[in-house]
Parts: sequence; C-alpha cells; structure tokens
Amino acid sequence: MFGSQHRILVYGAGVIGSYYAMLLAAAGEDVSLLARGRRLEQLRLRRDINVLDRVADSELFDFIFVAVRSNQMIPALDALRSNVSGTIVTLANSDDDYSGWEEAVGKGRLLPAFPSAGGSIDSEGGTSQQNLQQHPEAGRLFRQTDGRRNERRFPCGDGLLGPGPWQRSHRRGDY
Repeated sequence: MFGSQHRILVYGAGVIGSYYAMLLAAAGEDVSLLARGRRLEQLRLRRDINVLDRVADSELFDFIFVAVRSNQMIPALDALRSNVSGTIVTLANSDDDYSGWEEAVGKGRLLPAFPSAGGSIDSEGGTSQQNLQQHPEAGRLFRQTDGRRNERRFPCGDGLLGPGPWQRSHRRGDY
C-alpha cells in the first residue's frame, strides 16, 4: 500500500479501529491493535493480527491511529503522550477545536482525520461495517489543528480502500 511496510498501532478495537486495522493488515502493513476487556479476549482467539493490551513508551510506530469516541480522546492521547512515536492520527470528529487534543499528546504530533465507516460488533467479536466514503480524497486529506488544509498526507496510494467504488459494505469483518 505505501511502497514499504510501516509499523502501525491502532489504539481502540471498536468497529472503526478494527475496520482500519483489517484494511491496513490486508494491504500488507505491520499492524498491532490495542484492545481491552472482552474485546481483547475475542481478538486474541482469532490469532490473525497482533493484539496488545498495553503499549510501552519506548515502542516506536510509524503511525498511531487513535480510534475512540471523541469524549474518550483526551484520556487516550494522555496515555500516548510519553510514547516515542511521532505521528498520531485521530479517527474521530469533534465540535471543539483540536487544541485540547494537541495539548494532551504534544504539539506537532497530532494529525486529525475523520473515519469513513461505522457499524457494530456481534456477540462473537465479528464486525459489520458500512463504509460511507463519499469522495476519493475522504480519509486521505488531513487538516491542521487550526483547520487549515495540511499538505502532510498519510502516504496511502490509491486510498485506504484502493481504487473502485467509493461506497462499499462489508459484513463480518476479519477483526
């Protein structure tokens, strides 16, 4: 997908985090997924992705995707503040500006993005997603924390979903 494999952490194993972890892993990326509680146990049984219950501050990732609800974002970013990884991509929407998020994780590390999927997790831990991507640039354009367009892009070639229809539905995802 990127021309060379990147080490990626997806922090949050709900529908959004699981969906992006599945797509990135399918594209050949080295993906770890941080999970807790029952979801951690469900994912460990699958054995097809590296599942973590914690991340050491010294553990370096090329990108950390944080896929939690916006009201859980600051505690998640606080937990990552001491981690040595440089780029932290948030996959959540916020009515507020991003100054609180950037303060939590450290200036210059935050790259806000908006997930283009939603869905549910069934009792067996499988996911059902509906990808709502409307435009070829959706999911690839990032904004600076002050709202200006950012030329820094996640290097994802044809996009996280690859070429083709920009609206897809997936049932019983791999994660």
